[in-house]
Amino acid sequence: MRVIITSALLCVFVSASSFPQGADYGKTRPGVYFGASTDSSGSVESSVVSVMQQRMPRRVRRLDWALLASDAAVRTLDIVSTRRALTAPCRCNHEMFLPGLLANHTPALAAFEDGMLILNYEIANRMRRRGHLRRATAVIAVDVAVVAPWAIHNLFLRS
Repeated sequence: MRVIITSALLCVFVSASSFPQGADYGKTRPGVYFGASTDSSGSVESSVVSVMQQRMPRRVRRLDWALLASDAAVRTLDIVSTRRALTAPCRCNHEMFLPGLLANHTPALAAFEDGMLILNYEIANRMRRRGHLRRATAVIAVDVAVVAPWAIHNLFLRS
């Protein structure tokens, strides 16, 4: 369930980034719009290519680095707490969301958690390049907010 919620939220953020963003939609710098030719000869050039060439990639902000570090810490805690809960001598705990193939195999669980961290970074980076700084930060913050309660819950289960 946790994976489904996180994936759904990421899909919403990524799909929302392709919608028009107000009055300056398609405007990358003053005087240049989609379909406008930037050379003086009057030749028509590909509008999508010219717009993509004009956009400058944005740098990752300190807040995003802090959120990525907290996401890595929370995911590491999730790995440790899940393994601790599943290897309890009482055998009374079980994983609710992940399949047994991932939950019962520590390297597979670590690879899954690392993959999710890299996926969040790439999605936030793509949104940042498109100019959606707040949404890029929100992607990482939502992931931390979704994973942290479950990691803490697993940490305090009966052992």
